[in-house]
Amino acid sequence: MEQETPFLITVELNGGPDLKKAAARLQIVARKFGFKPTWLVGPRSLQHPDLLEPMVRWQAEGEADLGAWLPAGEVPPLVELGEKKPVQWPALTDFPESVMDEKMAWFTHAFETSVGRRPVTIRTSRASVDDRYYSLLAKHGYKIDLTVIPNAKFGPTDFSGYSEKAYMTPQGIFEVPRTVRRRRYGPLVEDLLVLPGVPGALARRIFPSLRCFRLRRRNRAVLQELIQESFKTPPEHLDLRISSRDWNQGESLVRELQRVLTAVQPLARSVTAEEYLLRFKNQQLRKGLV
Repeated sequence: MEQETPFLITVELNGGPDLKKAAARLQIVARKFGFKPTWLVGPRSLQHPDLLEPMVRWQAEGEADLGAWLPAGEVPPLVELGEKKPVQWPALTDFPESVMDEKMAWFTHAFETSVGRRPVTIRTSRASVDDRYYSLLAKHGYKIDLTVIPNAKFGPTDFSGYSEKAYMTPQGIFEVPRTVRRRRYGPLVEDLLVLPGVPGALARRIFPSLRCFRLRRRNRAVLQELIQESFKTPPEHLDLRISSRDWNQGESLVRELQRVLTAVQPLARSVTAEEYLLRFKNQQLRKGLV
């Protein structure tokens, strides 16, 4: 990993005031090592000014950035998908474009009202993107998307052919894929992984194919492995993700963040999503590509 490797910490926040203390602890650890988190705020957190107040201050002081985390099923209008798509956690792209537009408009306005500025960075849950999505992002003033999960395939969503590097979409949206690497096995196991039905599902449980750079339980070995690989072959960027579901780890989440930042701090360059976009544009200018 080189000095200039951009390192993002993306933190999904979609809870109440009970997360305020833990959020402050994460921010303190990040500041200690010279890193600036990108806080991705969900609709539940937008209802709690006391939780958002320190984050708005951190952003004003240049120590963090605030973006949007949009779970489509929680954002008005609450529209039933019908029997054709009986999913518990729908993706934004599961809805008709008019509904996608309404949801994005509502959420963007709610964010601006609560935070005091329009968001330019967004990640959606469940992960899915298409041309409609990127066009609506541009319409509502977004510049950066953090949704793509390279190498992943789940349900109808297939990111297996997507780039691990950041890129600009035709709609002018800067897509920063999550740091997710494919684990390669021998021919026999690879054949088992693509089997249909129960045999394939069992093989995929025994032999997980994706390695996620994420602070979740029982993922320390994967984190260490990805960091070691990055020392050998520098990636275009690293995105250390803290999911909205990872907050239940309590103080161990803070300790894991400290371990990772200790490992990468001498060689990585902290950037927020907006700073990474500026860096990308400057590189394109130097290469004469824009």
